[in-house]
Amino acid sequence: MKTKAERNTRRYKEIRKAIFIPGLAAFSQFYMFQPLLPSLSESFLVSPAVSSLVVSSSMIGDLLDGLSLKLDRKKRFKRIKKW
Repeated sequence: MKTKAERNTRRYKEIRKAIFIPGLAAFSQFYMFQPLLPSLSESFLVSPAVSSLVVSSSMIGDLLDGLSLKLDRKKRFKRIKKW
């Protein structure tokens, strides 16, 4: 099996889709809550700026998830080196 996909081949296009679709899904989650912001603002009697913290909290959650994965990889690598 080749390690590098040649441009404009079926394999190349499948790899591009495999990278693009999860990336699109991840970034669309940041904007998923925005249509709810006016309702949150009215329901909880807070300003629109405060209700936008819902979007910020989803980004913080994603950041923490990425950091935990990075730390876990470092621990696994150290265990492998000791072995």
